[in-house]
Amino acid sequence: TAVHGDGHFERLDVRNVVTGQTRSLPGSALFIFIGVAPRTEAFASVVATDEKGFILTGADARAAGKGWGLDRDPLMFETNVPGIFAAGDVRSQFVRQITNAVGDATTAALAAHQYVEQLKHERSKQPA
Repeated sequence: TAVHGDGHFERLDVRNVVTGQTRSLPGSALFIFIGVAPRTEAFASVVATDEKGFILTGADARAAGKGWGLDRDPLMFETNVPGIFAAGDVRSQFVRQITNAVGDATTAALAAHQYVEQLKHERSKQPA
């Protein structure tokens, strides 16, 4: 219900929503997490999402049973649509922090590169 400090964080007042009781907690640092809304409505008709609207990737995307028709498993960060990848806070995952989003982006880019290389390899084996 309140944050206190003189030039730096010192204490936080919290209220129990069930009992209504308020208590003060001392501290030296505070991490604020106000929630996450995936804002994936524009893609929901294309890629599989979980019940909250986060995009499913990898094994979760295949398990969703929505459109995956290939013999191989989806690549890391690949959605249920081959060649479409998702990274960061729109992806269904446990941890949502900027460090994960940056790592996701790097890994998704590498997976997308792998996907393109596989397509090139498959096309090179086709008769002209």
